[in-house]
Amino acid sequence: MLIVVCSSFSMAAGEESGFFYAGLKAGKADYGDLIFCGACDQDRSEFSKISDSPFAFGVFGGYQINTYIAAELTLIDLGSAEFHLRPSTVGPANTGPGYFETQSRSIDSSLKGILPLGDRFEVFAKLGLHYFELDAELVGTNLEAEEEISRSWNGTDLSYSLGAVFKMSPHWRIGMSYETYMAETEGLTNDTLEEDELGDYDYDLGMIALNLSYRF
Repeated sequence: MLIVVCSSFSMAAGEESGFFYAGLKAGKADYGDLIFCGACDQDRSEFSKISDSPFAFGVFGGYQINTYIAAELTLIDLGSAEFHLRPSTVGPANTGPGYFETQSRSIDSSLKGILPLGDRFEVFAKLGLHYFELDAELVGTNLEAEEEISRSWNGTDLSYSLGAVFKMSPHWRIGMSYETYMAETEGLTNDTLEEDELGDYDYDLGMIALNLSYRF
């Protein structure tokens, strides 16, 4: 009897180890922590409209080492968000309300911890490092109403996420996750402003996503 139980346990564990998987994800990004106005710091009250829930999507693949651990690589596009400024926030030289549009992309490498909940459900947590590109374009905030200022950041920072998965079949899985990508904007370069005017910023960019994956 003991041999049968042990054998069954080994077979169940083997079913959840040593396989590759790949999938797609889509959802909404959250730029809510990204507050940026020229070379100054602003709070959310200085913006007349903040459209910070853009469509976001990505592709991912990984290798599940055993029942509880997997390694995963994700390519993610967090879309773009628009922040519309009140005219008063940019001084009397401004000829009209300005706005800035920001976009973010990331390549994420993470370690995934998995907790099975019965035969069909599991929850997971991921911790990793990601390389990010963050672009911002300011329009209509200086003497010329259509004057544009473009800025770009790139670097490596931490990422983490929590989620749950439902196993629809031996190969197909669907789930939900909330992901956070930290982005410290060091190494900012710009042709218009001096380096010491720009400063460094530390943001948390979020994404809530629906995930669909296939186990090979």
